[in-house]
Amino acid sequence: MDLEDLKLDLDIGSSEGLSVDQMTRSRLQFLLGQNAYIIGQMRFADAKAGTLLAIVGVLAIIVTDRQTEMNAIFFSAYILVTMLVVATCLIALMPRVPSDAEASEMRKTDLFSWPSLSSDALDVTKFASLMRTSDASLLVVSVSKSNLALARVLRVKYRLLRVAFLLALIDLVALGTVLMSPLL
Repeated sequence: MDLEDLKLDLDIGSSEGLSVDQMTRSRLQFLLGQNAYIIGQMRFADAKAGTLLAIVGVLAIIVTDRQTEMNAIFFSAYILVTMLVVATCLIALMPRVPSDAEASEMRKTDLFSWPSLSSDALDVTKFASLMRTSDASLLVVSVSKSNLALARVLRVKYRLLRVAFLLALIDLVALGTVLMSPLL
């Protein structure tokens, strides 16, 4: 739904006896808190991916130093799985940036997220005027849509991280088995 099509004549009051003003503040406060939480979780996901990359990199250095002691097939398989872990982590870290056309389209439904704000189609003066005079419902809907988009990106990041961690676990168990085998 475009923001221009938002029905501003709907009752946005509370059935609990709170004023419209209180409810509007509560809704915006909730959404902005949710937004901060989602962004924090994105940073945490990126930190996990970066840490996993560092660990896998250190292990790869150890393995390549001992390459002559290992079976060539195992070494090749280890390097292949390590490359899959690295690729999955890098995909999880890769910024998701909408095209100019998508950002311009987002501007119609969302005035909160950075892609819609960075759209070349958004006039700075009109935006400032709109923010000064906008109805609370417009702001609530904008933040809601932005949170939904962020949550979807976060879900993709964590799915990729799950795959990367599972591959790294397989890699680690196999590496441990091979490195410990001379001791057994």
